[in-house]
Amino acid sequence: MSANSRQEPLIRRFGSDETIRWSPRMGDFALWVRCNSVLDADNKEGWTIADYWQFRDGDYLTISNREQDLPAWFLLSWEEVSGTLCRQICDRMNAGEPPTEPMDGPNIWRPCGGDRLVLVRPSAGAQPILEILDLATCALVLGETSRPSLANVLEFGAPIGEHSKADAITCRYGFEAAVALGIPQTMSVEWSFGG
Repeated sequence: MSANSRQEPLIRRFGSDETIRWSPRMGDFALWVRCNSVLDADNKEGWTIADYWQFRDGDYLTISNREQDLPAWFLLSWEEVSGTLCRQICDRMNAGEPPTEPMDGPNIWRPCGGDRLVLVRPSAGAQPILEILDLATCALVLGETSRPSLANVLEFGAPIGEHSKADAITCRYGFEAAVALGIPQTMSVEWSFGG
């Protein structure tokens, strides 16, 4: 491959019973792109960036819809499960475990089917988009770091200083690439885990 050739981003449909891990580098961004309405999905105005994270070395993401692959510290609430997981939650409650509220924090996203996740690298030059996930189902996105401290967990995904023009251009490029995939093939009305 010549130095001038352009590598295309990996575009994947994320279905049921899947888990992937992204291990970004310092300065990379993850964008959570959401369709506001299927009626407006054929143009940029019908989409929004629901949230974004900027990463430091040692940060990583688990993107999953498999309960078995969630980290031990994360507990699903009875309010957010469906399918066979409902029975597991009922069994826990029948065993005397009190019901839990949905966990929330700066390192937790709950994207729905139809949403898209984009990983971009401003320093990558001509092709800053590393991967786009087109979600066919709801997923849980958990950000973690290999630099465990309360401060590092609380600042997870926060901007590193002021964003440069290159950062803004790269994120805009990633957003436009996610929108260019077209109207979502599926679209969840509300988030639930399990099936």
